[in-house]
This record gives sequence, structure tokens and C-alpha cells, in this order.
Amino acid sequence: MSSSDTTAEPKLRRRRKRKHWPWAVILLISAIVSFTAWKLIAELNTRKESVTEKESAPTMPITNGEKSTASPTPLATIHKPAPAVPAPKPTGDATKKAKETEEAKAAAVELAVEMKKTNDDAKKAAVELAAEMKKTNDKAKEAAVEMKKTNDEAKEAAVEATAKDIGLRSEVKNDFLTATRMIQSFFIARSEGEIERLIRHPKEVMPKYREWTKSHGIERPGKFQTAPKFITTDRFLLIGVPMADGSSRLAAFEKVDKATLRLDWESFAGWCESQFADVPKLASNRQVLMRVNAQRSASTPPFPVKEGGLAFTLSHPDEQTTLSAYLPAEVLTQGDKATRYLAGMQKRGMVTLKIFVDDECRLHGWAKIAAVPNVGWVSEMPMEAGSTTMPK
Repeated sequence: MSSSDTTAEPKLRRRRKRKHWPWAVILLISAIVSFTAWKLIAELNTRKESVTEKESAPTMPITNGEKSTASPTPLATIHKPAPAVPAPKPTGDATKKAKETEEAKAAAVELAVEMKKTNDDAKKAAVELAAEMKKTNDKAKEAAVEMKKTNDEAKEAAVEATAKDIGLRSEVKNDFLTATRMIQSFFIARSEGEIERLIRHPKEVMPKYREWTKSHGIERPGKFQTAPKFITTDRFLLIGVPMADGSSRLAAFEKVDKATLRLDWESFAGWCESQFADVPKLASNRQVLMRVNAQRSASTPPFPVKEGGLAFTLSHPDEQTTLSAYLPAEVLTQGDKATRYLAGMQKRGMVTLKIFVDDECRLHGWAKIAAVPNVGWVSEMPMEAGSTTMPK
């Protein structure tokens, strides 16, 4: 056998020993452990049975004067419970924690009571609030009903006002168309009879008409505006009449009935009792009625006057010149509403005046205002409706 074979054989024997002996050791150890465990269990069981028999065996009582012949039986061992170990007294930290715990419990109780009280108050407040809200809602409903009623009444009033306004507009429109036709008829009239049927107060006015037309003529009217301008009252309708020469005149119509109008010729013509040129020739202190346009003047009268008077410049559509007039302070102080209106005018306005001359103003071509019968040129017409400015 070669050296290489000798070396290989021992290696094979060691490999077989490593493979089997660990198992044998494990089995031996397991057997020893099992036997030991069995012995211990058996011994424990024996001891438990012995203790049980001793505890259950009865002891015979011994009477006085008798001796027992029986052999003494040992008394069973009496097991007394161990005395309770007293709880260790709490240290300082434990006492503090216990106190804090008690305080926390007390605080929790107080908090619970306070929360219950708060909840009760909240419930009570909620009930009161609900009642107040219900009351408020009821009032709101009543207010809504009242507002609805008011709105309905307002709507009805608006409808009535609209209907009245539409009716008024329709009526005024018809009056305007009628007045326009009357002006045109006035200018094409061929006789005094035709004039009489168109004007108001013909018996009083016709003599003035005959005398005035001898020296005054009125141009024919031009084309009326598509959107007319007018003033209306319960009794009068005033419209601006465009003249052919570019000027304008104010025509006032009295409403006799719903279908009848009459022209106020005196205001339309601007009738006056005197012409400007004849005023200096008037007798001293004779008052004449004049329909004029008046405007405040900064001129100072060339004659002595009392403080508080006012100067005016008077004009007329048929006059070529103007007339200076002075309103004395005593007339202004004693005057009526129309006089105060004249004193307060800032622009040129139509007024009806009574003027006169005296020796002081006659030489200088001035006149004095004695009274203001009317604002505007239409007699018997309230000053609020007659305060219309005539265009130049």
C-alpha cells in the first residue's frame, strides 16, 4: 500500500466518529434529565400526601383523671396567617401627591357643579332667547304685513297719480292745441266781431283794443315749437308765442270751461295807459298803469332820495327806448307781497306797475313807482303763476 493510501484511511475513520457520537451524548443527557424530573415529581407528590394525612387526622380529647393508653399522636402543625405587614407611611412626596389628588377631586366636583349651573343658565337663556326671537319674528311679520299694505297703497296712489297725470297731460295738450288755433284765428280775424269771440271781458277790452291798435301793431306769429313750453293753473294757461320777427310774446288764456278758452288781450298786447314818451307830460302825481319788463339798475337818481329806495330800468316790446323809475323807500316799506317781489328780483321780469311823475323827476326823464298791482301782466292771476320772464 502506498503512502497516499495510508494517509487517506485515518481520515475516513475520524469522519465516521464525528458523525455518530454527538447523537449518543444528546440521548444520554435527555435520559438523565427525564429520570431526574420523574424523581422530583414523585417526591413532591409523596410530600403532598403526607401533609394532607396529618392535617386530616382527628385528635382525641383527654378527660380529667384519665390517662390515655394510646400512644400520643402528634398534633397537626397549625399554620397561623402571617401578621399583616403595615403599609409604609407615605413619605413627603407621597403626602404632597395625595393632597394634590384630593384637591383635584374637590376641584373636579366644584367644576362639575359649576358646569351644571352654567348649563342650567344656558338652557334658561336659550329658552328666553327663543321666546324673544319668536316675539321679534312676530313683530317682523306684522311689520312686513304693514309694509306690504303700505306698498300696496303706494302703488294704488301711484297708479291714480299716473292716471291723473296722463289725464292732465292730455287735457293740457288739448288746451295748448286750442290756444294755438285761437292765436292764429286772432291774427287772421277780419272784423271786431271775430275778435270779441276770442278775448275775455270783450265789453271792457274792445275800446282799449280800438285805441291801442291805432298806434301799435303786433307782428304775426311764427311757427310754434313741437315741444311747447307753458304755465298752467286751475284758471289760466300761458304759452309763449314765437313771432315772425324772432321775438316772443306771452299769451294767457282763461279757462272758461273744459272746451272753451279766452285770450287775455291786455297782457298779450302789453296794454298800458301811457307810452314812455308821454310819461313826462303826465300831470303831477297822476298814476298810470303800465305793463313793463323791470330790471334792477345801479343808476343813482339825479334828485334827492331817502335811503332805502331802489332804481329800475323799465322796457316794453313796443317801445324803442327804456324808462328809468325809482321805487321810494316808503313805498317799499308799506308795500305788499308783489312790491317785495319786485324789490327782490335779480333778473328782468314782467310786472304791472302804477307810476307817476313829480316836479323833481320830470326834468330828468325819470318816473316814480307808486304801487305794484300785480306780478306779471295778467290781472286776477296769482303772482306765483305769473312770474314769467318774457324773452327778449
